[in-house]
Amino acid sequence: MTEPAVFKYRAFLSYSHADTKRAKWLHSRLESFPIDKELVGRVTAAGPIPKSLRPIFRDRDEFAAGHGLAEQTIAALDASAALIVLCSPASAKSRYVNEEVRLFKSRHPERPVIPIIAEGQPGNAETEPFPPAVHFAIASDGSITADPVEVLAADIAADGDGVALAKVVAPLIGLGTDEVFQRAQRSHRRRQRAWIAGLSAVAVVLAGLAVWAEINRREAVTQREQAERNFAVAKQGADALVFDIAQGLRNVEGMRAETVRKILGRAEEAFAKLVERSGDNKALLLSQAAMLSEFADTYGAQGDTAKRDEAARKSLAIIEQLAKTDTGNPVLQADLAIAYEKVGTVFWFAGDLDRALENYRMSQAIFERAAKEEPKNLAWQRSISTTHERVGDVLMAKGSVSEALKSYQTSFDIADKVAAAVPGNNDLQRDLAYAHAKIGDGHRAASDLKSALERHQASNAIFDRLTKANPSDTSYTRDLSVSHERIGDLNLARGDLPGALESYKASQAILERMTRMDPGNAIWQSDLSVAHERVGDVLSDQKNLSAALESYRTALAIGERVAKADVKNNRWQRNLAISYTKVGDTLLKQEKYADALESYEAATVILEPLVASDPANTQWQRDLASAVERAGIALAAQGELPAALEKYQASLQIKDRLAKSDPQNATWQNDLAFTYAKLADAFDRQGQAEKARQALTTGRDILANLTAKYPDWEKWKENLAWFDGQLAAKAP
Repeated sequence: MTEPAVFKYRAFLSYSHADTKRAKWLHSRLESFPIDKELVGRVTAAGPIPKSLRPIFRDRDEFAAGHGLAEQTIAALDASAALIVLCSPASAKSRYVNEEVRLFKSRHPERPVIPIIAEGQPGNAETEPFPPAVHFAIASDGSITADPVEVLAADIAADGDGVALAKVVAPLIGLGTDEVFQRAQRSHRRRQRAWIAGLSAVAVVLAGLAVWAEINRREAVTQREQAERNFAVAKQGADALVFDIAQGLRNVEGMRAETVRKILGRAEEAFAKLVERSGDNKALLLSQAAMLSEFADTYGAQGDTAKRDEAARKSLAIIEQLAKTDTGNPVLQADLAIAYEKVGTVFWFAGDLDRALENYRMSQAIFERAAKEEPKNLAWQRSISTTHERVGDVLMAKGSVSEALKSYQTSFDIADKVAAAVPGNNDLQRDLAYAHAKIGDGHRAASDLKSALERHQASNAIFDRLTKANPSDTSYTRDLSVSHERIGDLNLARGDLPGALESYKASQAILERMTRMDPGNAIWQSDLSVAHERVGDVLSDQKNLSAALESYRTALAIGERVAKADVKNNRWQRNLAISYTKVGDTLLKQEKYADALESYEAATVILEPLVASDPANTQWQRDLASAVERAGIALAAQGELPAALEKYQASLQIKDRLAKSDPQNATWQNDLAFTYAKLADAFDRQGQAEKARQALTTGRDILANLTAKYPDWEKWKENLAWFDGQLAAKAP
């Protein structure tokens, strides 16, 4: 008999972001599922039965910031013994869930896929819970066929939580559902009795501490001495019992949120009274803060976000109070620094940049003090580097480029020293590469393209070394591809077309290797499509139109496959429209006007429903206006002036709305001015000279306003001079 393979994860949990609350619940219940002690070690077809099902990989919860989603997903799928799919109408429509199932089934057809229905009715078009990759067979090339497969799924609504969970657990450990369920029920009853006994013990211990507090308050010296001797023992018992209950209630099968709230609320109230009667004893305050932090996690596991946030805020307030009164306590200070950093990130995502910056800087100050006391502690140094980087991000978002650069430089200097201290650590090398790139982005924002290029080249060199040292880790490979792309962007901005082409082709070659490794990975395919477009852009600038058209058409072909696979993915639909537009631009330059018009019309057909679905998306509106205007140019080139004029006016309406919505946006104002120039040309060619002059005058006035607002911008002056020349040539 072949020995079962050993996997890093017992299972991979796939779900839609819309089902995050249910996924957290399922993840917690599965990892804490009570496996009977009598079963542990029994050998089944799934291998020896473990003590618990930990760890189960919940992808959206376990990715580190800055890492590539697709690469880590593949690595986690490969390292999982099974795939659990949380099925609902949302997951049925999720391209991520469908892609995870497709990848797992195509790469590991021998491993189980275990669906569990959280919501929906199979076979109902409106409430279908199964993604296509669950419901249909997967071909040998990794594609989804039209052949349906029988799906045996646990259903939370129909089966009840307990039976549904047992149906999921059973194939993970190689037993029948009935045996798993019955044993879990017996374990559940034993644990509930244990928690009731635990609550009674907590009440007794807290009562003892209350007696100590009362004696302490009365200052009865003879009795107080005896009470003091017993305090530490009583407090230790209370801590252990309260925390055990907080952690245990996260894992009790069938425990309702209301019950959890009631139990923890009683413990919290008792502890608060105890702290008050003790005169805010510091030891009890610290226990209270730790207790509240545990309670926050327990509330979160139950999906009670309001109580979770309340408990977390109370815990932070206590830690902050204690840390400020005991500045020499390194543990308290570190806890406070981490708390400030977390709060800063909350404000960052909420868009409150000032408060995010304030909290990041408070965190930074604490870490810096700790580092002065322990200068050889690399963990402190790395934390300081991180806070400086985050401060830089906020400053960059606020438009303070020079100040952001200072923070990025400080972050880099520290990261450089830490990486040098442990030269073989890949994570520290990656930190250093990102730090180089951050400074490069800052230099680019400051229009220092030469310095920006130097920094991105340094980052690229590190990613290249990491990729060569870890050839099977696609996350490093993806980092290297992105790095080449950024260098290409900088070379293009500097006017170095050969350098830009070389970098873009290097990025393209990497992506081609990745897509050959996994042809069904739609994300990598989309990246490859964009890479071909960037190559086409440079070739077009080099006047190599035939090669540019070939590259654009390759990008278009890939983009069509990706967009067809997920018609509801707006980003891929928009990318496809851009590909059609670029093909049209090249055909226009080749004077193939009918073919160019066809491409522009195809782009318009894609963009119109996108704009209708989200009228607030100004980027899509601008894309649509551009495609419509280009169609007008192609029509005008064929002599179809009335049709061209109609297109120009349609484009003008969109651009006028954009310009009015943000009068400070110089780019939109410039776009509007030149659409008036297109109108003028169409009027002039139809013999309507006065209308042509009026359109040119309107465009000229827009440019005059821009020049007045931005007197140092040569671009607007040049554009204004062009309008003046056109008007002079058409003067009566």
